[in-house]
Amino acid sequence: MESTANNDYLNRVKAAFSGDIESAELIKSGWSNVVVDVNQAHIFRFIRHPGPQFEVEKAFLQAFAPVSPIPIPAPTLTAADFIAYPRLAGERFAPEKFAMLSAEHQDMMLGQLGRFLSALHSSAFTDDHLSRFPYGGGDFWRDLWGPVEPLLSQETAGRAKHFFEQTLERIESASFQPCLVHSDLGTNNLLVDFDQPKLTGIIDFSDLAWGDPAADFAGFYRNFGQTFVLQLLDYYDRPLGNYFGDRIAFESARKQFFVIYFARKFGFDEYVPTILQNIEKLFDTLTRD
Repeated sequence: MESTANNDYLNRVKAAFSGDIESAELIKSGWSNVVVDVNQAHIFRFIRHPGPQFEVEKAFLQAFAPVSPIPIPAPTLTAADFIAYPRLAGERFAPEKFAMLSAEHQDMMLGQLGRFLSALHSSAFTDDHLSRFPYGGGDFWRDLWGPVEPLLSQETAGRAKHFFEQTLERIESASFQPCLVHSDLGTNNLLVDFDQPKLTGIIDFSDLAWGDPAADFAGFYRNFGQTFVLQLLDYYDRPLGNYFGDRIAFESARKQFFVIYFARKFGFDEYVPTILQNIEKLFDTLTRD
């Protein structure tokens, strides 16, 4: 079945692409996207669940690509369920490779990232369909905690509940300036040339939302640690609001629960056990720290 679906995507690329096709390779088949590389120079990204959120993303890319401090997808062709854009060079932003760079080169990358986040979070882009929770899950206790808690071990459920209760109590009254957020920054959606070294691209804005700027630091907190975030903030010139550290920790942990919510909503239940293992490890680490 998947092979047939893949052939359908490749056939659609051939029908839409105006130039000669020397190669067309499916390079990703994920939860949200199917990505086809054409001639190792163009990307076709098909959306599994097209709708208003995809229209928001397309409009944003067209508006922000010309002014972004770091290259992002610049659509050259769009349809109801795909965008095509010149391929961005680079490899995924691996923590272990970043750790091997000199302090000077690390600072250069942090500066790039800080300038990008500052520009994104101050963007005037707006859209009638732009929302804080584009895929749902806005009520943490009802939508995210409720379905996940029975799946956790008793010990982890207790640790997690204590963490969320304590953290939410502190940040419920937090004052911050909502802004445009990528919502899924981390290792997978940042492209790097480690030989230069420099950031060469930021991709996949499918989770674009209007929300807490802390959400765009959560993936770095989870994958690189607190020190990385503190260093990144040296290059970030937007207001943080109060309880910023607590908001980052909350967004980081919330993301794991949201992934289960998303997996069940869109039929990826086979991945739930692995995500549950990640949650168990997360709250074991939080407790020990």
